[in-house]
Parts: sequence; C-alpha cells; structure tokens
Amino acid sequence: MNGILIDNDNDLSITVKRDNDGKIISGLVIAETQMQDAYMVLSLNQGDLKEDPIAGVNLISLIRGKMDKERIKSTIKIGFQRCGVDYDSVKQKMKVKGIDLK
Repeated sequence: MNGILIDNDNDLSITVKRDNDGKIISGLVIAETQMQDAYMVLSLNQGDLKEDPIAGVNLISLIRGKMDKERIKSTIKIGFQRCGVDYDSVKQKMKVKGIDLK
C-alpha cells in the first residue's frame, strides 16, 4: 500500500518540488509503506496509540522476557494482522535477538 513516508527521525519525509514560478507543487513523499508500517507496529507498546489502544506488540517486553521464538513470532503476527501488515512479506527482513523469524 502506498502512503506518506517518514524519515529516520519519524518526521514526515519531505522533498519540495517547485514549478517554473518557484511555487511549491508537491512536498510529501508518497511510496510503499509496508516496511514502515511494520516498523511502527513493532515500535508501539499497547496503549501508545490513542486511536487503537490495543495496537502494538510490546517488543521490548518480548525481547527482555523469556519468550521463545514461536511465542514472539505469534505475537508479532497478531500485531501485524491487527494493523494490516502481511507478516509473510516482511518476515525475511526481521530478526529478534539475532534470530530470523522465518
């Protein structure tokens, strides 16, 4: 899905384009957001997002806890599903505690 991109500081990604008169004709960067959405779900703790307080996977708690790979994987899948991210298409790019989640 396409959407507005954010940069490494979680600010809107802006590339100003001007016409011949110097007027701004566009600025926000629109592109594929699947990995960005996955990052946001992984970085959220439940309760962080006012619009959906259950969204988020509490990744810090998962990593610090004594959960096994399958439990972590299951929790991430549920969080992704809730937010519309396809786990199978992003799993090859993810590692938790140095473990591939494939």
